[in-house]
Amino acid sequence: MLTAKIKACLYFSKDLLPVNLLFSLFIALTGGASGLSFWKTFCLSLVTGGAFLSSYFYERQRRHQYYFFYNLGIRKEALYASAYLTNMVLAALLLIVKNNLR
Repeated sequence: MLTAKIKACLYFSKDLLPVNLLFSLFIALTGGASGLSFWKTFCLSLVTGGAFLSSYFYERQRRHQYYFFYNLGIRKEALYASAYLTNMVLAALLLIVKNNLR
């Protein structure tokens, strides 16, 4: 049953990721135009602003899908915590790869 919960949390994170990536890319391009580092701005936005914006849009558009996760025994707070953790891991991996490619 634990693997079903993990798969469901990853499915939720996958639903949030496209909006998060687009918003983070927009912020990074805007920050890059003003002289900030593209990758650092992208990763920071991926974890903060993009995550909150994608969560907001998910709440507005797909509120009814929480019943699917509730029936699996997963609370809304656990879903958002797992999505935030996934975004942190993704941002850390991006920064590690970027720093090792120098």
